[in-house]
Amino acid sequence: MRLIIYITVLFISFGSSVAFSPKDEFKMANDLFNNGNYSDAAEKYHTLLDSGYLESEIYYNLGNSYFRMDDIKSAILYFERAKKLNPGDEDINFNLKLANLRIVDKFEPVPKLFFIEWYEYAVMIMYSGVWGTVLVISVWTLFLSLTFLLFSRLAGIRKLFVIVLFLSFFTIVFSGLLGYKAFDYETSKNEAVIFNESVYVKSAPDPGSTDLFILHEGTKVLLMESIDNWLQIRIDNGDIGWIKNDEVEVI
Repeated sequence: MRLIIYITVLFISFGSSVAFSPKDEFKMANDLFNNGNYSDAAEKYHTLLDSGYLESEIYYNLGNSYFRMDDIKSAILYFERAKKLNPGDEDINFNLKLANLRIVDKFEPVPKLFFIEWYEYAVMIMYSGVWGTVLVISVWTLFLSLTFLLFSRLAGIRKLFVIVLFLSFFTIVFSGLLGYKAFDYETSKNEAVIFNESVYVKSAPDPGSTDLFILHEGTKVLLMESIDNWLQIRIDNGDIGWIKNDEVEVI
């Protein structure tokens, strides 16, 4: 009897897994979006995300769905999540800029030193998977260059492989560092979007503390510290304060 129950459960589980096709679900969601059924499309995209398919295309299309529904804060949240997985995508960055034009708060970012800007641009230009591919190719290039260098007797060829050897070593260090930083950025939980219509930012993690300034929905903040149900945040212009953790959604 137990064997029959086990086999039945196994067949049901197998049938459920076959019935759910991420490719078909994604196509159905896209068709709903193209037909103007943005709410139903968003529900399908959420089903994919809840099933573990955390792809930049899904986040991006979900952001577009919310943008069409005029839910700008949610659109920004999912565009930002898409950007984390694919920071160099022009469509994601363009639509994120469009969504940010619709929010109330506009802040002038604190200027950064030029080499810090270059470093951040280098990290953001490709996601960690691409840097990982560059790293693997560089390791193989280093290994092959070393092999040819050991067995080659021609001076001109040896000189060429010495150059390739040093270049591949530099690329290994460079891609390894940037790949690690890109992965750290993709998996970090230190940014959030204000989800309340308006939020008073406090001087301390205390409801009775001074109101420093007000933020509105859709504004992205950097998460600095957490105490109980309070979060210390920083905005683009460098201002720092405290808000409740239920007033934001982490990117």
